[in-house]
Amino acid sequence: MRPVGRGHLERSVSRCLCGLGLVGGLGLPVACAGPLPSERPLGKGPLFTAEEKQRKKRAAERETALANAPDAPPKPTAQAPKARPKSKSSDAGAGDAPKAVATSTADAPKGDAAKPPATSVAYAGVYVGQDTSLYKLSGLPDRSETDANAKTRVEDRPDGGVFLIPVDSSSGKDICKLHATVKNKSQKTFEINKGQRCFEPEQGGVTGTVRSGSAKLGSGKLVFDVVLAIEVNADSQVNGSLDYHFEGTRQ
Repeated sequence: MRPVGRGHLERSVSRCLCGLGLVGGLGLPVACAGPLPSERPLGKGPLFTAEEKQRKKRAAERETALANAPDAPPKPTAQAPKARPKSKSSDAGAGDAPKAVATSTADAPKGDAAKPPATSVAYAGVYVGQDTSLYKLSGLPDRSETDANAKTRVEDRPDGGVFLIPVDSSSGKDICKLHATVKNKSQKTFEINKGQRCFEPEQGGVTGTVRSGSAKLGSGKLVFDVVLAIEVNADSQVNGSLDYHFEGTRQ
């Protein structure tokens, strides 16, 4: 402890007198100045204590309010944009492209359906060789003629048949045009249709009508036979037949 000196005592008395308003009335030579700060802490007064309580109360209320407040919603996080679904129009446009259709051997035609359509054999051409004509006429002896330069032209028909056209070797003109239909396809034989006319009256006054006939074609060769009924218009009619045989090779 520090001892109290005179200076300290004088300051204490002066403060006391000034506080009581007795300095002027006593005639003491003491100047009253404003209150000097105390060398000792004066402690907390009632006003300070009340304000402190209010401050603590408000702080406690704030803490309680924060504790009872609902949890704040989580902050939204950035998400990658979702891919937009394709529209039907775009899908339809992508599907317009033609697709390739796969075919399998199971879809291929089987058997005869897989074979190409059959085409008729081509026999057309000019066949050159030798022919023999045997005339059998009533009232006359049989007469045979042979032509070593005989020609027959062949034309194909869409139905698989052929036209047989004997050619006059002396003039190069067609004698007649005989239609022959297929008789045996594998053997390449044909049948000359009956009733066809070969000679006409203007051809020397002789007419001929087919009674029977046949032909065989193949390997570039032609053999055909025909029997004609003959009528000769003269002063006296002469009837008979003509047996014709031809063998030739296509040029």
